[in-house]
Amino acid sequence: MSASRSPIPQVDELERDRSPEDLFVTLYRCAMAGLGFGDTASWRFGQSLLARHVPAQDVGPLFGQFYGFARAVIAASQGSPSWWPLAVREISAEETLALRMIEMSQRSDPAAVLSAAAMLVGSEDLGAVFESAQSLARALALCGLFPERSNPERAGRGRVAGRCAAARRPPGAGASSFEGLQ
Repeated sequence: MSASRSPIPQVDELERDRSPEDLFVTLYRCAMAGLGFGDTASWRFGQSLLARHVPAQDVGPLFGQFYGFARAVIAASQGSPSWWPLAVREISAEETLALRMIEMSQRSDPAAVLSAAAMLVGSEDLGAVFESAQSLARALALCGLFPERSNPERAGRGRVAGRCAAARRPPGAGASSFEGLQ
C-alpha cells in the first residue's frame, strides 16, 4: 500500500466545492487507508462525510460497498495500489481509474469497466473487482450520488471529472504502471 499517513481533515474543509466525483475519491481514499493501515479514523471520517449526503440508515451499507470495492482492488492488484492522503486536492491515476470503473458501471459499459479494472490492478483476474464495482455503482445510483455528469450544468465542475491527463503522483512517490496516462 502506498500513501502517507496524514492528519484527518475536518469534514467542513473537504465540503467546499464538492462534486460527486470528489466525494467518491474521498470515500475511496478512506476505505483504502482503513484497509492499508488499519486506520479506523479514516473509516469514521468517511462515514461522517457520507452521512451528510445519504440518510443515516444508508451510511453503513453504502460505506460497506466502498470497503468491498477497495478490498477487491487490493486483492486483485499485482502491485501495491496507491492512493493519496485525504487532504490532497489532486487525484492519482489509480484513483481516476477507480472512478472510471464506477462511472462506466453506471453507464452499463462493461468493456470500459473491464479495461479500467485491468489498468488499475494490472491483472487478468478481474471478476471480483468487476462485481464489486458494479455493486458499488448500483448502491451509489440508488442513493442518487453519482454520476451527475448527465446534468449539463454540472459537467466539468468537479475537479476530478475523469481527467486522466491531470492525474499526477505526489512528490517523492515511486514510479507507477500508470505513468502513460499522465
